[in-house]
Amino acid sequence: MKNKTPTTIGDMPILNWSPIDQRHVPTGKCRHFDLSTGLEDSTPQFIAIVSKTSDSFYLMRFDQDWQFITDTWHESLNEALEQAEFEYKGVTYTWQRTTPDSQ
Repeated sequence: MKNKTPTTIGDMPILNWSPIDQRHVPTGKCRHFDLSTGLEDSTPQFIAIVSKTSDSFYLMRFDQDWQFITDTWHESLNEALEQAEFEYKGVTYTWQRTTPDSQ
């Protein structure tokens, strides 16, 4: 079940987000582990880039209920966007900006 897209994660605003679906190809170029279980993570249902400052960005991965799986840290928004495309080919074309009324 798709939940309403949040506008923040913790106290950090979501800048961009995308579902990960049939439009995307997981490249397998990067491995992630679920921080709660320590097990290798499968493909997330959503990814999002969050930030509170201009020099620290997190590319976060979530399950179908927007429950946190894992993240990577980046020095710039562009680096986070490039990492997302490196991991999920096609995401460059499906990014959505978060607004208070996003669903």
